[in-house]
Amino acid sequence: MEKYSSYKDSGFAWMGQIPSHWETRRFRFLLAENSLQNTDLKERKQLQFKYGNIVPKANQSEDKDVLDTIKKYTVVAPGDIMINGLNLNYDFISQRVAQVQEPGVITSAYVSLRPLGGANSKYYTYYMKAMDAQKLFHGMGSGVRLTLSYDNLKNLFFPYPSPEEQEAIVSYLDAATAKIDEAIAQQQRMINLLNERQRIIIEKAVTKGINVDVELIDSGVDYIGTIPSHWETRRLGVLGQFTKGGNISRDDLDDDGPEPAILYGDIYTKYFVKVTDIKNHISSKTASASVLVTRGDLLMTGSGETKEDIGKTVVLLAEKAFIGGDVILFKQTKNDSRYLSYVLNSKYSQDYRYRMSKGEIVVHIYPYSLKDLRITLPPVPEQKQIANYLDTRLQAIDNLKQVVLQQIDILQERKQIIVRRCNGSGKSIDYVTITDQRAGI
Repeated sequence: MEKYSSYKDSGFAWMGQIPSHWETRRFRFLLAENSLQNTDLKERKQLQFKYGNIVPKANQSEDKDVLDTIKKYTVVAPGDIMINGLNLNYDFISQRVAQVQEPGVITSAYVSLRPLGGANSKYYTYYMKAMDAQKLFHGMGSGVRLTLSYDNLKNLFFPYPSPEEQEAIVSYLDAATAKIDEAIAQQQRMINLLNERQRIIIEKAVTKGINVDVELIDSGVDYIGTIPSHWETRRLGVLGQFTKGGNISRDDLDDDGPEPAILYGDIYTKYFVKVTDIKNHISSKTASASVLVTRGDLLMTGSGETKEDIGKTVVLLAEKAFIGGDVILFKQTKNDSRYLSYVLNSKYSQDYRYRMSKGEIVVHIYPYSLKDLRITLPPVPEQKQIANYLDTRLQAIDNLKQVVLQQIDILQERKQIIVRRCNGSGKSIDYVTITDQRAGI
């Protein structure tokens, strides 16, 4: 896209210079909040976020509980813009901004926006995706979980090219980014396949073992199936004790603090099975009001947005740490902790936790629900063998995933450079000055 002939100061530090003929308008004059509730069940197609798109849910059940739930959902139409403003403390794999392509309903926990006259939906979707890529929404939410609402957005100033120019920019970006989008989609499909491969390897190892010649018997537990004849199943609750973490937030983190800390978001987004290096630190005062965990302890996420997120489990292989809220500690000493971590990340454990969870969108699991989960238990020496086997097999897949994720990052950055150049100046946006703007500074 050609460089404009002249520019002017937008009046806002975060926006910098914009083409001389562009205007700026407040967010609320461009995009209205859509809060139309599905009270009469007019719409029944259930939609969800998936990798920066809004797509139908795979399971379109219409049983009574589901219908009662979607009565509270927001009715959306093609062209509406959605922002997933939940848990801004943490980075999600999926992008937070997406445009609705078909009529349906979606959780009211998301911000639903409807373009007003003169605002091109696709243009402002592109614009906010660029903001999202720079993690600008992360500094704008409110509450303990930093949740974004329309009130956090409505007084921001956005650039406003003419409707004709917005359309021209959209046409240019559609053509310029189409091949990049397809390349990203291909890489994401590869990640999905690798994730599924890992799940299959874990599931087979913790239900059938690694000896192909072993005799199998019925476990007596329908969600486990057959197991080696010398294994047993036990309730998780009889193997150790649960404790909830607490009293540490992102604001409590201290680069110079002497004590290591693990927050919910670290488990949710960073760790898989094992924690060896801890990046976060807190003061001794904060640690004194928190919960200490030591080598071999199991840590679980207490909530999540998908089945895979709820109760995601890691084993601490560092000497000690302190844990924040929404982290569940399971302390035991008689079994191999790495093996238990793999069991608790298996598909059958995930399915069980999902059935026992509570909540509509951000769903929660509690220790009392986890106690009745039955898990497979080989003799301890065999547990160690299985854990060693899985460490090796899964590390090889993780190495492949890292290569693919690096490719996705490169493609995303290439796409965002193209999009940012079309905001008028290509200037990167500073969320600190956005916060100032919201305050009227």
